[in-house]
Parts: sequence; C-alpha cells; structure tokens
Amino acid sequence: MMFGSSTVLSIVSNKMLMSIKRAVLCTVFSALFAFVAAFFENKTGFLGGLGTVLSSISTVLNMLVALFMIGGLMNLSAKCNRPDMVKKGHDILTTIIVSYIITFALILLIRFGAYTSSFGAGVINWLSGLSALFTVFIYVLELIYLAKAKKMLAED
Repeated sequence: MMFGSSTVLSIVSNKMLMSIKRAVLCTVFSALFAFVAAFFENKTGFLGGLGTVLSSISTVLNMLVALFMIGGLMNLSAKCNRPDMVKKGHDILTTIIVSYIITFALILLIRFGAYTSSFGAGVINWLSGLSALFTVFIYVLELIYLAKAKKMLAED
C-alpha cells in the first residue's frame, strides 16, 4: 500500500507523538545520569554505589528509548498496513531488550568485581569489552530498524 507524505502525516497519531516525546525525555535523563555517574566512576563506598545506581538508571533509560521509538514505529507500521515491519520491529525489540538485560548484568558484575576485588583486572576488562560489544550490537539493531522504517515512509 502506497502513501504520500501528507497521508503519512495524517496517520501519525498522538500515540506515536507521545512515544517520540517519551524517547526524547528518556534520552535527556539518560545522558544526565551517565554524566553525573562518570564523576563517581572510581570511587568507593557511598559515592561508588551512587555511581553504580546512576549508571544502571542510565542503562534502563536507554532501553526505554529503544522501546518507545521502535514501539511507536511498530504502531505506525500497523497503521500503514505493514505487518512485515511490525514483525521485524517485534523481533528486533525482543533482541534489544534481551541484550540490554545482558548488558545491565555485565555492568553490575563489573561494578561488583571492581568494588570487592573479586575479579582480576583481566576479567573486568573482558567483561567491559563484552558489555561494549553488546552496546554496539544494540545500536546497530536500532539503526537497522530505523532505516527500514525510513524506507517504508519514503515509499510513494
């Protein structure tokens, strides 16, 4: 089914706009929490714990950004009668959520290992690298779906 730009704009609902607003708000707060958490990166005691909590909140907010953006685009895809995009969005979103949960667990392991000296530096570096790989994987999945959604909207 082909849509012109005016038709697509008329399809965009308040639900999609709310998803975008929520995603932007979560992005702002995620950046703020990550910025403040960076000041407590190598601290011990209460400040170290506060840094871990703020970093964890930032990770959860990043997951919510993906949830709101991809969920909103899935709703738009459904309104554009594109079940293929809805299914791709569901698959990608499921993978992203699982990846964020793994990343979150890795971050907690890294923080726990660093504070308790339970792990050697090599293990902490390996876990940090794995966490970074999952983060890149998540962003690539998000970009893939956004590119497909852009292509869907550009079709005339």
